[in-house]
Amino acid sequence: MTKLQRGAVLRTANAWDDFTTGTLTATAAPVALANRGTPIMEVIVQNDPDSQEAAFVGNAYGQHWQLAAGASITIPVCDLSLVYVASVGGTARVNWMAAT
Repeated sequence: MTKLQRGAVLRTANAWDDFTTGTLTATAAPVALANRGTPIMEVIVQNDPDSQEAAFVGNAYGQHWQLAAGASITIPVCDLSLVYVASVGGTARVNWMAAT
């Protein structure tokens, strides 16, 4: 955690000490970003800008957050294997970056 002083205002910001990245192809079958427990602090999930299909993000029980090509979402989560992605209309390339 980083503290930033701006005049009389003290702001606290999260700072990543290290991160890991990955890319996967989302299909109609939901797939976890990691196939085993991977402790993290948060993850940014992006539907690749060149993707032709929407990607859907969620957990093992439902992927309801839709990402158009180039869109991303930041998810505060403790384990990378808890985040699932899918694509309804075909395949979508999904990029992710997680703070460890």
